[in-house]
Amino acid sequence: TKVIATNVGGVVAGSHVALRQFVAQKSGTLINMGSVESVIPLATHTSYSASKAAVLSLARSLNQELRQAGYGKTIKVATVMPWAVDTPFFDHAANYTGHRGRMLALDGPNKVVEAMIWISLHPREELPVGWKAHGAVAAHGLLPDLTERLSANIQRAEFKKGAALA
Repeated sequence: TKVIATNVGGVVAGSHVALRQFVAQKSGTLINMGSVESVIPLATHTSYSASKAAVLSLARSLNQELRQAGYGKTIKVATVMPWAVDTPFFDHAANYTGHRGRMLALDGPNKVVEAMIWISLHPREELPVGWKAHGAVAAHGLLPDLTERLSANIQRAEFKKGAALA
């Protein structure tokens, strides 16, 4: 699908170009955009969740390769993982639920921009953005099946509250 080509193919291509430059200069931080859905997949977001999981796995693999090549201390690949962000995403995403897409407690785009700036100055491999993302990722680490079930149920309830699509 287009979302896989964009979210995975684009990140692979961009990562290749960036890392070639970072190896030439012997330092750098590559920041890729993941999502809470990199870790916690959601029903009806199957392709999106899969693409964001691929972004996280790519970064983890690249960090291993960089360590093995001797660049582990000077070149980092970071994955920023925001909660749902207040963008036109839900207006433009494919939707087969019969209701307009919606999500609880959207974060502002500025929160993601600030996280990207922060991680460029303080490189780390993964950064959930905000308390909701941190809490969701932590909960998934402790109780993955329960977290996924609750997330899917909340999302389904939110979709049902959305206006019916014509």
